Amino acid sequence: MTTNKLQKSREIHRFVATLLSILGTGLGMFYLAIPSYMIGGAALIITQGILIYFTLFSLGYLLIISGPLAIILHILGIVFTVRSFQITSNVDSAPTGASLPSKWRMLLSLAVGAKNTTILN
Repeated sequence: MTTNKLQKSREIHRFVATLLSILGTGLGMFYLAIPSYMIGGAALIITQGILIYFTLFSLGYLLIISGPLAIILHILGIVFTVRSFQITSNVDSAPTGASLPSKWRMLLSLAVGAKNTTILN
């Protein structure tokens, strides 16, 4: 693969990862498929789920505390996703979404998604 194709591929992956991070906390980190980022994304998702659960449990009285914390966690996920493309100076070592085999990435994403739906229900 030529350098131009790698650069174009990197830009596409950067756009998709950033878009997924904006849509949902931790989704862009899962898209990058870097194990440490996947663990971080899962931690952000679980923490946000716990904040939402306690807010609903307190009938919304804790929203003044948990609302800003949830927004900060969401922004933190976006920053880590965008920052992952700026850390690497070499195009060949940039994250391209293929660090883990797709079946393992899919199974881990399903497991975290199932865990989040059981927390929210």
